Amino acid sequence: MDFKTLSGNEYVYLPESGIVYPKKALKRPAEIEKFEKSVGNEKINLDEIKNPDIIKELIFKSGLQELILEVTQKCNLRCKYCVYSESYPGVRGYNPKDMSEDTALKAIDLYFSLLKEGRAYNPYREPKIGFYGGEPLLNFELIKTCITHVMENYTDFDPHFVMTTNSTLLSDEILTFLREYDCEIVLSIDGPKEEHDRNRVFPGGKGSFDTIMENAKSLGGLKAYCQAVYDLKTNTNKVHEFFCGDDVPILSGISSVSSKIPNTYYNQFSARDRKTHEGRLAKMRHYQIEKVKRESGKGNKRNGKDRASLYDLNLMNLITSILSRHIGRCKDPYVPYTGAGVPGFKLFADAYGFLRICERTFGDASIIGDVESGLNYEKILGILQSLRSETLSCESCVAKNMCSLCYATFASGPAIKGDPAVCEDVKMQLEGMLSHLWTLGEIDQNVLIELAEEYYALFEDIGKELL
Repeated sequence: MDFKTLSGNEYVYLPESGIVYPKKALKRPAEIEKFEKSVGNEKINLDEIKNPDIIKELIFKSGLQELILEVTQKCNLRCKYCVYSESYPGVRGYNPKDMSEDTALKAIDLYFSLLKEGRAYNPYREPKIGFYGGEPLLNFELIKTCITHVMENYTDFDPHFVMTTNSTLLSDEILTFLREYDCEIVLSIDGPKEEHDRNRVFPGGKGSFDTIMENAKSLGGLKAYCQAVYDLKTNTNKVHEFFCGDDVPILSGISSVSSKIPNTYYNQFSARDRKTHEGRLAKMRHYQIEKVKRESGKGNKRNGKDRASLYDLNLMNLITSILSRHIGRCKDPYVPYTGAGVPGFKLFADAYGFLRICERTFGDASIIGDVESGLNYEKILGILQSLRSETLSCESCVAKNMCSLCYATFASGPAIKGDPAVCEDVKMQLEGMLSHLWTLGEIDQNVLIELAEEYYALFEDIGKELL
């Protein structure tokens, strides 16, 4: 892939090694092609795997990182971009279903039995249990039952609990319980009032910002972080300023309204909206360029709040997503391309008791077992085989080792299926990322290394699942 920086310098990104060369340095293409082939990803021939126990062993070695319980499918908000809204016609709508206590405890007991069986392969792995919805606090009694069950019955483990919540239902009783068990919470806040209330509303249309910010005053003693969502009308500068303030928890992640699943949400935006959005992104890139210029040669370290601002977090993600592709770094040989992994690396138990690949998958293709029978290793092998067949064209794709597409794209229907249009978006984004990052690197590559180090420090503090 060829790209240019703002200075006009030309570079070439080579996908196998992840190396970027100045274009004028490519004087020996035959030698470079030979080198690229020598560092290509190893690929397991999945058709030769006849015994699903190989998949079981693989999951025991590196999987089972987290159990996520969909304690309810109910929600007290009606966020306009919610994947369960009418904007996503292929996904189930709002549902009054609660997970039963029987289903929840069976999911927990299954998870711990797998952890115990897998100790021979990974003796240092500790359990992580997440509570998800809907809005999980609508079934808070079940959350209490689950945590108490774990603490009373699995004393030889050191469990970690995390909950994603819209935080409108936080009360003194709930906060006291969460503090007692050191439960980490992730608050959904999209920025200042005018930004947040544009989409995150109660059923009657009233914004939820004031309720959330009032509840946020009582978070002392809890590990709390924010995750935000943006769309083409988001004023990124206002969101950046908001999360630089001291009256909200640290921003741990921001993502766009999902476009990887067929939707009508984006139909509302005009050409002018898109142009304005591009202009705001350009301002963000300019901010990052000027910041690198200011800090060049100073060796400044940002404090915890500053490094988690919107613009800095965006830059940290950009740096690590590119610079982590070093020579000899190979992806999982079972899933050599895309951002997907082996199903079972985390477990999502839905309200009905089905085990799914993750909380962002919805279709029948994402089911990998149930709380009664456990993981279906034959089904997991079949998913891997289907994904390999669906991604054969990735072999020649320039973005194959940078691709972030996951099972939310491939497993949200009745069968594993890709979307060529989404693939084109990934390639376009990669070119822009490379151009911006190498523009910054031409100013001072040491600043980029420092930012990468700070990202990994944040990674240790917060955890991979939140970044």
